[in-house]
Amino acid sequence: MEEEAQALPDHCELAAFETAAKEYPELYVILASDNCGPCVDLMDAIAKADIPHPLVRIPVDECPNIVEHFKTAVFPTVVHLQRGKEVGRLEGSQEEVIQKLKEGK
Repeated sequence: MEEEAQALPDHCELAAFETAAKEYPELYVILASDNCGPCVDLMDAIAKADIPHPLVRIPVDECPNIVEHFKTAVFPTVVHLQRGKEVGRLEGSQEEVIQKLKEGK
């Protein structure tokens, strides 16, 4: 069952985000924009998939400091964190990203 990571306070405030992210053994951060077709498609696909890990969406237009923190220039980007430390990024087609999220890779 999917565990929502909705409890991240002030997700655009970097220090608060980092502190909250450390509370999760695993967390997938989805850096996406509402104005990006592939981002919207990925978010729709994620909403329909049974992802067994906590997810949090960071709106890149509202949180440029988080985007800069993750050194991200391409969207959507899914960053895999373990206790707040980056351990990987999920890239590829929408189908590949969804499969990797389901597998926890």
